[in-house]
Formats: sequence, structure tokens, C-alpha cells
Amino acid sequence: MKKILIIGGHSKLARCFQEIFRDECISLSKKQCDITSEKSLRKVISKFDGNYVLNSAAITDIDDCEKNPMKCFKVNTFGVFLLNKVCQENNKKLIHISSNYSVKPVNNYGWSKYLSEKIVSKKFLVVRTAFYSNDFYMIKNLSRRKKTNVYKKLTFNPVSISTLAKEIMLNVGKKGILNIFSSRKISYLEFAHLYCQAFKISKDLIAPIDQKSEEFKRPLHSFIKPDIKIDITNDLIEFKKFCEFSKIK
Repeated sequence: MKKILIIGGHSKLARCFQEIFRDECISLSKKQCDITSEKSLRKVISKFDGNYVLNSAAITDIDDCEKNPMKCFKVNTFGVFLLNKVCQENNKKLIHISSNYSVKPVNNYGWSKYLSEKIVSKKFLVVRTAFYSNDFYMIKNLSRRKKTNVYKKLTFNPVSISTLAKEIMLNVGKKGILNIFSSRKISYLEFAHLYCQAFKISKDLIAPIDQKSEEFKRPLHSFIKPDIKIDITNDLIEFKKFCEFSKIK
């Protein structure tokens, strides 16, 4: 029996779950299950005989969310309202993926995630996080040995996609909000240096730059105190091991 049904099956996180926990997950694409359609959600979830529904369906492109707010809130907020409702009706536990941007929202994406957290029942689990994968812009460029602009003052405390998936599986029984982040606040520039060190890439490829918050549409500081202690240096080493066997590109 599959333990977790994943909504948003084309997302990086969904694919990571399937790769690590193949025997425990079933993942559905938007075509197979549309989070914005109550009929679609009801049809799928009512037939699922497992215990958990993981929501990884979201519009995450910050610029796209600013240009298309209706689409952003329809998926990231209204979709979560429907999913929360259908999970309650079918006695399935919802695990909703939120964001560090939800805490002090400054853009449409952050507000959509802030509201989604308010919607989810307290008996369910909201995972607040900021994860990196091979798709993260600086990792994508640096791994290809391209000169990469990296923000000097922007700070966060990210966790790798593989560690995030494992921690979610370890904590599916919890309720409320769970903050899964690395333990130390670092700048994007520091992270780039740590990544290059772990993956043995020349740091000469890193080009430090500044950013203006009023134009940037992102919080300059998005550190969230984690509930689980994860060392960023060790996490990058584990992420490198994951990348060596992963088929996710």
C-alpha cells in the first residue's frame, strides 16, 4: 500500500520523494489531479487507501506571481482551501509545503503562502522550508562552470531537497507548523562559497552583487529558526552524494 499521495507530481520535491521513497509514494501530475478543482481532488483522494496527502503543487516563480496574481492565489491559496476540505472529508492527513517567505510576506508569493498556512487545519502538518536543488539558479550555473552573479547581503538558511524529503518522512506524525531549515543564517554569497567547496568548483566563478529590495520583490532577510538542527556544510556533502545517483535534472 502506498503511504503518501503527492499532489503536484511534476515538482522537483515530488520527484525527489519518488526517487528516495519509491515504494511509499504515488505522485500525480496536474493532469491527473488538479488542485484547483474540488471534483478532481475528491475523485482521487476518495479512492486513495493510504494515510497522507502531500501538497507540492504551487506557483513558486516570484516574478510570475507578481505578474499573474490571480493564478498565484488560485493555486497557492484557493487550491489549498479545497485540498484541506477534501482531506478532512476523507480522513486523510494533509502535509502542506509552505515557505520562509510566508512569515513576513512582501510579495504575492509570500502572501499566498501566508494565507495557505491560515487555511490548513491545526490537526494537519504545515512544513515551512526553503530548499535548494540542482534547479536553484546559482547551483545550476556554477555546476556548469558559468560565471554567476550572487547576492552579497541576501540571507537565508536553506536545506537540500533530499534532506527535506527525508525529514518530512520522519515527521509525518506531527501537527501544526514544522520549520525545516538549516541551523545557521548565511548570505547567498556564503552559500555559493560552501557549495563550490563541497563540489570542488572554482570560487572565481562567483560574482558578488548588491540588490535593491524595492525592485527585488523579495525579503532581504528570510532566516527562520529551525525546529530540526541541520548543519549546512554536512547537508551540502549529503546533497552531493544524492546528486551522484539522482536521475532528477
